[in-house]
Amino acid sequence: MKSPIFQLCATAAWLAFNTFAHTVQAADYVGPLFDAHLHYNDDAQTPHPIPDVLARMQRSGVKAIIANSRPNDGTKNLASAKAQAAQAGVTVIPFIRLYRNRADYDNWFRDETIYTMVQDELARGTAAGAYRGIGEFHLYDSANANGVVAAKLMKLAEEKDLAILAHVDDVAIDLLMAHTPKKNRQTHLGAHWHRRCQRRARPRPDAQISWLAWRTVVSPQPHGQRRQAHS
Repeated sequence: MKSPIFQLCATAAWLAFNTFAHTVQAADYVGPLFDAHLHYNDDAQTPHPIPDVLARMQRSGVKAIIANSRPNDGTKNLASAKAQAAQAGVTVIPFIRLYRNRADYDNWFRDETIYTMVQDELARGTAAGAYRGIGEFHLYDSANANGVVAAKLMKLAEEKDLAILAHVDDVAIDLLMAHTPKKNRQTHLGAHWHRRCQRRARPRPDAQISWLAWRTVVSPQPHGQRRQAHS
């Protein structure tokens, strides 16, 4: 049999949850959106050509995107569609992704050809202008943040004033930041790391933590009827 105290706490929790849920529903955001994490990967380009992508962005109220793709051709294609993007009211901010294919997910941090690729991409730039950052990249083992190429890329980002979009945990944040003590960066991570990463970033007012990494799923739904998905 449940104790009266337990029942009281459970009732209070239920009331608090329902009050919160109704408050959130009543305060749905319907203003312009900035998609800080958009992948236009090779497997998306055939089913969703650029006119379709930009039309979906426009319908969903997205006004700017950080584009990063596997391989980087998707980002460059989006950047090249300047007239179409302008007509749709979408600004494309290009980042260099470190993946040419899926094999690079587990190896980029020690692969010198990735570092060469980044240098080449920086030299070429895009039709929308210079690349503004590096990422998104993953580190499935935090210790790999000390990989030779990972360290070189962090130093390069600091030298070139590039933002970093890193899907990592709090340990990897410490290791990456140690390579670039002055660098601005954005870290994209799951909710369970949020408070620990905030504590680590506090001494670095230039660090930005995206704690839940919610992204708008661009769908045919009209503006104001958006779905969201966890990246």
